[in-house]
Amino acid sequence: MLTMDSTYKTNKYRLPLFEIVGSTSTEKTYLMAFALLTSVKEDNFVWALQSVRGRLRCEDDVKVIVTDRDQALMNAVDIVFPKCTPLLCRYHILCNIKTNFLMKAKLGKRVRSGQVWRNVNILWEDIVDYDT
Repeated sequence: MLTMDSTYKTNKYRLPLFEIVGSTSTEKTYLMAFALLTSVKEDNFVWALQSVRGRLRCEDDVKVIVTDRDQALMNAVDIVFPKCTPLLCRYHILCNIKTNFLMKAKLGKRVRSGQVWRNVNILWEDIVDYDT
């Protein structure tokens, strides 16, 4: 499994830093690759992913790729690793749920009392624990 993400304007050169981290079956992580990109456009992600794919012993070893909701990165993953299962990062999904649900919910006391939020958490845990 590979997890991919970019940070923005956090380095000396003010360039996006694209990182790829691998995970083993024993829940160990390792830095697989990183690249300073000129921009976060699809063609830059394709270049970086093709460079990584060229160094893999067997590209079929990569079964799952986890990303945030960056559409350019998701498109590049589909191009370079078409056989992989793309997943969205659990952290980013949870942040999105909290932000959008709490900001848009106009359910008054039910939301403030936490009942709706508890129901969302129960459903979320079901999703996280679901066997794939």
